[in-house]
Amino acid sequence: MSSEDKIKLPMSKKKKVIIISIGMVVLMCAFCLSAVGILNLRPRQEMNDKGEIAPIESTFKTPDEYQGKIINLLVAGRDNSVGLTDVLMYISVDLEKNSANVFRIPRDTFVGDDIPSGKMNAVYNYPPDGMSNINGLIKKINEMFALPVDHYVTITLEGFRNVIDSMGGIDIEVPQTIYYDEMKGQIIPEGPQHLDGEKAEWFVRYRAGYANADLGRIDAQNLFMQALMKKCKDMGKIQLAALLADDYEYITTDMTIGEIISIANAAFGVDLTKVQMMTAPGNGASHNGLSIFQIDADATAEMLNEYFRPYSAKVEADALDIPVAYSSYGGYGDYGDDGDDGTPDDTPSRSSGGQQGYTPAPEEPSRTQPPAQTPSEPEETTPSQAPSEPSQAPSEPDASAVTSEEPANGEAAA
Repeated sequence: MSSEDKIKLPMSKKKKVIIISIGMVVLMCAFCLSAVGILNLRPRQEMNDKGEIAPIESTFKTPDEYQGKIINLLVAGRDNSVGLTDVLMYISVDLEKNSANVFRIPRDTFVGDDIPSGKMNAVYNYPPDGMSNINGLIKKINEMFALPVDHYVTITLEGFRNVIDSMGGIDIEVPQTIYYDEMKGQIIPEGPQHLDGEKAEWFVRYRAGYANADLGRIDAQNLFMQALMKKCKDMGKIQLAALLADDYEYITTDMTIGEIISIANAAFGVDLTKVQMMTAPGNGASHNGLSIFQIDADATAEMLNEYFRPYSAKVEADALDIPVAYSSYGGYGDYGDDGDDGTPDDTPSRSSGGQQGYTPAPEEPSRTQPPAQTPSEPEETTPSQAPSEPSQAPSEPDASAVTSEEPANGEAAA
């Protein structure tokens, strides 16, 4: 038999099996390497003023003895035009109890005169020397509320719209008709609605029609968050992972995609009925001619100790570095509160708002109430809102305040 005939002989079954097996191993190795690469991929991270990646300082993180029991995240929604963080949420996930609590910090929270407008939403723009913007914000939150932050996520309005569209929209029960911009036909009717990214933005940014203006908007955002969490659970982990890979360019975070998926796995174990959303207690005040939200230190300390320190030591009110504005009119949001640039809103709200306090939760806490309600009795799990008459008209804006573009009807960015 010639050598040419030998070459043409069919391959034995044993050799075929060996070659196919080797090929499968190579493919599996390639898949594993690509998977590791994807899981280790980081979306854009925050830089300091030297252009260096600035991780969260260890002094701001959850102490080592509580790691594995609880994860604390800071989520900030940013307005791209001026970088204001008009949505600020502190999310604490209790891994042992499969529960989560969300602490909402009003954008107009008074933070002191080291920030030109004196408001929490501008802190991001004024980091201490050598710090990144997000670390400056984390530092302020840690000082005022003694809350550790393990990870951060920021997302822009464009990113918010795109993510909601990628998810296929959100189903939500709209508690009252949203007249975001009536002249442009930007209206969301009351009742069950399916919101795409653009309409979801209208819903979370709208405030002028709520009796308590910005606090009413916070209630609406809480309602949206509940619908969003349900949508995430309905989609499942695989779809969410694919969505994250497509849209991670719109966010900044210190987490890798693998870490995000790991936290998402923990979040999937959380019973949605055990997710409580609450807002920092306080009331309206005026400072340097601007309306601000004055935190009630005693009520805030009580709330944080009960819901956000399940394993760590309690922190008393006098240990919180909460600045006090020099005057108060007790009607935050009564006339629509200030715009993003610290100037009075052009569109006053239709009725008076009120002070916001805090009532400790009973054994069976209730969930956040729809934003259209203005209860006469304190709610049992969220800060109560008792009506109050405004006693001060808006005054001239602070020239040093940050400026921002707003929609035609005076809505503030979320």
